[in-house]
Amino acid sequence: MLLKKIENIKRNNKVENYNLLIETCIKIGLGRISHLTYSINKATKCYINQRDVVIDAITPLFIESSEGLLGLQRSINNWQYPLETETDAEYFLYIIVSKRLEQHIISLLKEADPFYTYIHRTINYYSKKLGFKKATYRNTKYLVKEQMQLISVLLIPPEELRYLPANLFMHKPEKILNDLHTYLIENTVYFPAIPVNALIKQIKILTTPKYLGNEYFNNEIILSENLFIDTIINRSLSECYDRIDKFYIAKGKIAPSEAEQFKNALKDIANDLKDGDLHQSLYGYMREQMTSLSKEKFYTQYHPILDHLTRVLKNFIGKQLVSH
Repeated sequence: MLLKKIENIKRNNKVENYNLLIETCIKIGLGRISHLTYSINKATKCYINQRDVVIDAITPLFIESSEGLLGLQRSINNWQYPLETETDAEYFLYIIVSKRLEQHIISLLKEADPFYTYIHRTINYYSKKLGFKKATYRNTKYLVKEQMQLISVLLIPPEELRYLPANLFMHKPEKILNDLHTYLIENTVYFPAIPVNALIKQIKILTTPKYLGNEYFNNEIILSENLFIDTIINRSLSECYDRIDKFYIAKGKIAPSEAEQFKNALKDIANDLKDGDLHQSLYGYMREQMTSLSKEKFYTQYHPILDHLTRVLKNFIGKQLVSH
């Protein structure tokens, strides 16, 4: 049945009913979302449930382009493997949905966390500079120096990257990539292919101030990076404070006493971003400043302002990281 549906789409059958394909894609996505190799919690906080995440991820597959082609149709046309049996059709949908889900969550992570974006961009830059190329196996992107079919070699599972020595990840990106490549060759049974998203997650975890203990306190690279991040945080907060003073107070939208509470909440939000994630809802941050604040009053009176200022804060941080 799936094969017939896919064949109809390939023939550009405009009257095809997509319900079976959509439900199959949702089922695949729900099965995949809990097995992704990096944390998705902060990326999906804006969703009520995982089904909504999956639906947003697969929607582009069923939208026509300006050329009149469905996203799924373009994927079919670019598919390089057989599509002759139901098993082939199931495998095709598994790969396509997994790819869309990963792309969607990476996009959410970048939006939710400017520091993730910074690490992602930096790793991409240095991997190209060092001659690494991207290869995909079972929907996981790897950085490799040797071109070969990854299916024929033993690869390190992305989740095992966190068990490698921590000091491999606590240097400048160029050294991290070179050292990790060498370590996989000399100290493991695995082919030297580095899982990209697991690497970004590991760097972010191990270079946040929350993680660092006495063992790494004197690491000059980490201290320099944290000083740089502190500078960016302080500049971004100053921009937000300025906006509060010159717009929200000046326009009479909030009282000066409330402005100080907004500033304190933003400072807590910025510090939590620096440590890796927001630890509570926006209501939680504001309630720490206004202990008797009810949810009803927060969401009707304060949420639009704090939500906007949080977005402004992330935007300022992101712009400075990109220009670094």
